[in-house]
Amino acid sequence: GVFRSADLGVTWEQLPNPNPAHFNYVNRLAPHPTIDGRLYAITRDGGLYRTDDDGLTWTQVFNTTGWGFDVKITDQTSDGTPWIVVGCDNSAFLSTHDGATFTNLVTGVTTGLPASAGRIELAFGTSAGNDPVIYASLELNNGELWRSTDGGDTWTQRNTGNNYFLSSVNQGAYDNTLWVEPGNTNRVVVGGIDLWVSTNGGTTLTRKSDWRDYHTGTSAHSDHHIIVPHPNYTTGSPVLFFGNDGGVQRSSNIWSNGQNTGWTNLANGMGITQFYHGAAADDGSVIMGGAQDNSFLRYNNGNSESWFQAMTGDGAYVDFKPGDPSTIYASTQNLALRRSRDGGNNYTYLGDNIPDKPLGNVLFIAPFKVDRFVPEALFAGGKSIWRSTDEGDSWYAARDSLTSRSRCSAIEQSHTVAWKIYVGYANGTVSRTATSTPTWIDLDDNGVGLPNSFVTDIAVNPNNSNDVIVSFDRSSGEALWRSTNGGSTWSNIGDLGLMPLPDTPVHTVTFHPANTSWIYVGTDVGVFATEDGGTNWSRTTSYPGSEGPSNTMVSDLFWAEDRLIAATFGRGMFSTRPLVAVYVDVANAGSPGQDGSAANPYQSINQSQLSAGHGTNITVEGGTYQEVNGLE
Repeated sequence: GVFRSADLGVTWEQLPNPNPAHFNYVNRLAPHPTIDGRLYAITRDGGLYRTDDDGLTWTQVFNTTGWGFDVKITDQTSDGTPWIVVGCDNSAFLSTHDGATFTNLVTGVTTGLPASAGRIELAFGTSAGNDPVIYASLELNNGELWRSTDGGDTWTQRNTGNNYFLSSVNQGAYDNTLWVEPGNTNRVVVGGIDLWVSTNGGTTLTRKSDWRDYHTGTSAHSDHHIIVPHPNYTTGSPVLFFGNDGGVQRSSNIWSNGQNTGWTNLANGMGITQFYHGAAADDGSVIMGGAQDNSFLRYNNGNSESWFQAMTGDGAYVDFKPGDPSTIYASTQNLALRRSRDGGNNYTYLGDNIPDKPLGNVLFIAPFKVDRFVPEALFAGGKSIWRSTDEGDSWYAARDSLTSRSRCSAIEQSHTVAWKIYVGYANGTVSRTATSTPTWIDLDDNGVGLPNSFVTDIAVNPNNSNDVIVSFDRSSGEALWRSTNGGSTWSNIGDLGLMPLPDTPVHTVTFHPANTSWIYVGTDVGVFATEDGGTNWSRTTSYPGSEGPSNTMVSDLFWAEDRLIAATFGRGMFSTRPLVAVYVDVANAGSPGQDGSAANPYQSINQSQLSAGHGTNITVEGGTYQEVNGLE
């Protein structure tokens, strides 16, 4: 849908939704330049909607019949009548009279854009007293730039061959943006994976960023989606802002800066990182996370800015060698596994050692896991299940490919039985082995009712290797299943009791290490918890000062000693301490490291209340407590 803020972004309201199915993806908004309260929205299903009352009501004014990506409007025309362009998949449309009718720019003009253009992004080039020049950036051939100087009736190809989408799979359907300098219709900026500029109407393009150097702080990030000029943009002060998969960067002068000069990163302090997975060292001293298009990130117990990015790419699974926080394993897309022996400063590439990886038999975000019992051993999942006993240098098949050829999506090892391994697959298969030979048993083909959906995560009770929970990318109340007998029988624990889980996929699940009746799950709409083994669920309580990940997708939950870390897909990471027991002793005066443990109890009852959650036991040592607020 569409959200609106009336106080500069402090608070937001969701506007009435005219068609929930069509408004699932609103890809672009365009405010009318002269009519107050009028706004256009293009949706993925190709509907162009208009509101005349600031979003209270919407009317579909045009249907493109294809996926809609772009809408832009300008009144900088020869007679002041607004023009509107709409960019779609394999089509584009233009209205030269304020949206009354639209012309197809592929089939309805003298010389149209290519019919197989893929995603089309459009931009107006305006100059005083003239009708606009229109530019189009096409997904075709890894990036083609086209232009019309006669109101869209004839189009000419201005550029091809620079490959500004820079990918063997052509990312033009994903990162595609275009901007023309007001007053100079020959100065164009086009964004794909990197940024390119032209000062001659697109005839030549010059590359102005290098995504491979973003993590060094010298260039812009990859995958550009929006270009916005400074409100006071002039040729003497040509400041532009670029929105991409790394947040926001600024160029003080895109026309003169180099690929590695003139760039300022503005993403610091923005809690918008999209984490896929995370892990912590045994002692909690180091936290790692794999993030969408931001590789793997390292955190060393500093403030929220204390993250180090060693390289670029899509981060995926991460893990630590038991007892050794300096040995880190981290992967990027397609199980490109790396190993660091110096705490994450430098990495050795191991990915091609895994036989499935070079063959493409792995998921884009593919699982691996370090063995809890053998520090030098790892498991990795593709179409086969692979094991290494020499820190990833060589691998052998611990399980051959399934008959279905489905790829592994989750791996979990028992905390108490070394060779009790549970694995899940993209087609919903759940399997187990309990022998080092190993012998695998499929747990979902015995009429137990597990859904045939993507297995997102598996959790094994730290105290009972037969107690296992599997989560699925599945709604309709079928996203979370539990077995207490090693997978012989299963029960749905997400759709029970007076307070079931919401109708959403579950992306991650974990037991509390000290009280296994407490279970936590991450969903599309935040973290939920149960204290009764899944009979009833409640959203984690929001305490004063809490900044917990409510109403956002939580992709992974993991433990850093007694801290539960939530890795979200869009709001970074959050931590909390769901303590089973909290201790208080008034005699423990002046200790700066008070943490409520038996060894270092809080001095005041008030402190214990602030750190205790529902179900926490508070033990108070005898003494005289001079405080206003006692136990409530």
